[in-house]
Amino acid sequence: MTVERWAQQIIEKELNRPVVVHDDGSQPSMYDLLIGAVEVPDVAIECVGAVDSVFTKTWNAGPAKGPLRPKVKGDWIIGIARETRKGKIQQHIESILQ
Repeated sequence: MTVERWAQQIIEKELNRPVVVHDDGSQPSMYDLLIGAVEVPDVAIECVGAVDSVFTKTWNAGPAKGPLRPKVKGDWIIGIARETRKGKIQQHIESILQ
């Protein structure tokens, strides 16, 4: 299944409106999906797949696995830079917070 078809199904379900795959490759610079009339669409949608790989790795190593639960009292919010070595933080989180 293409990204466009996947997006079409999700948007149709969420908005309860028909979504048409518009980009058939017949012209350059066509948007991917539309809602409404081709001449004057209510919504024109371009599907993109660009994702920051470092951000994705950081997310998957941390928040995607759920919150850390160190045995240190208090509520903590920890911000980390993109280049931070997440494994080191996880190993030493309690001593860092103490």
